[in-house]
Amino acid sequence: MAQVLGLRRLQDYFQGTTSLIGASDPVWILGVCYEGCSSPKGEGPPTLKQEVLNAILSDLMSRIWMTYRKGFPAIGNSGITSDVGWGCTLRSGQMLLAQVLLHHLVGRQWRRKLEAAFPEEVAQILHWFGDQPSEQRPYSVHNLCAAGHRHGVRAGNWLGPSGLCNTVEAIVNHVQPGGLRCKVVASSGGGAPVMCAPRIGAVFQGSEKAAAAGPQSATAAAVGAAAAAAVATAGAGQLAGAQGLLLLVPLMLGPNGKVNSRYVPQLQEVLQWPQSAGIVGGRPSSSLYFVGHQGESVLFLDPHEVQEVAAEASDLESYFCSQLRLMPLANIDPSLAIGFYCRSLGDFQDLCDKLRRLEEKSGGAPLVSVTDKDEAEPSWPSRTDEVLSDEGMSDCGTPRDPGQREEWEVL
Repeated sequence: MAQVLGLRRLQDYFQGTTSLIGASDPVWILGVCYEGCSSPKGEGPPTLKQEVLNAILSDLMSRIWMTYRKGFPAIGNSGITSDVGWGCTLRSGQMLLAQVLLHHLVGRQWRRKLEAAFPEEVAQILHWFGDQPSEQRPYSVHNLCAAGHRHGVRAGNWLGPSGLCNTVEAIVNHVQPGGLRCKVVASSGGGAPVMCAPRIGAVFQGSEKAAAAGPQSATAAAVGAAAAAAVATAGAGQLAGAQGLLLLVPLMLGPNGKVNSRYVPQLQEVLQWPQSAGIVGGRPSSSLYFVGHQGESVLFLDPHEVQEVAAEASDLESYFCSQLRLMPLANIDPSLAIGFYCRSLGDFQDLCDKLRRLEEKSGGAPLVSVTDKDEAEPSWPSRTDEVLSDEGMSDCGTPRDPGQREEWEVL
């Protein structure tokens, strides 16, 4: 009975599609592979083994899901109390960041247990994303709008992956939860961005200033203390004093709203790496969060569901997906952002090696080029006011005035 229930629930997750249920291709979810066919070749249609389906279901049920919300306090002076119709990119970015925080502070192996209380550190992570203008909610839509104002983020306006990446970089580096830093690798002139490995790797060697976005304010320090408190409860404090890196790569992978087919196998491969934090992408003007793939279909969480603002501890269940969908990878919008999470310098070096090998196989069209030449110009902004706008991307972000300098802090 339990196996039948698990299969039905997995079918519900995929909204009636049987492409995953009846296929023998492995399923990849944020770098974890699930494979195992129950039917030998020639003996009926291939299906995944029941224990594999159960493991997939457990993993999917443990992915943090952000959606449109309504009824939250107004964002700044805008009077806006809902992000319905404009906040899907912010919600997709919240999902990517939430998964990274979960990996960084709790571990990739954590699995949600139905009808059981959430571990304190998981509840704390969810608490940080609550839709309130508060220093105790550093990653709320309110604080993302404040942090992203200079990057073209406006409450009520849709934005694209590039503006999102710069916003996430600014707010993560401002708070640095559990020592986590964020870097954006981007190119303003088209083509593959160039990543200077020694510059990025310096995050783990302690050679960068502690506050990449400038001195921490009192409010940022307070939120950082809250993050440290959550770290202390995670794995007997094993992450206390740890460092980690969230690497974001905004890309344009084709003209006219279509991904160049040369990039499709590369996107499949990066979703298989243990450093994968997923991809913020979607359809034109409709952002989604891609968490994995099966064959040439991509698995995604969809933020386009409206929920009431989460106000009580009992509302934490609303942060976990009730539906997960598939779509052909070739059909996604070419404007997207790839996320990687590296727990250590060795993890980052392994990522660089993987990117180099991927470039060698790319036929001259890599996602990212990696260089060890420290004298090269950094491909990521050295200051948070030196950012790339979404100009030229397939989105509606408002380009920043290059001369604009604007201070912000967690509300």
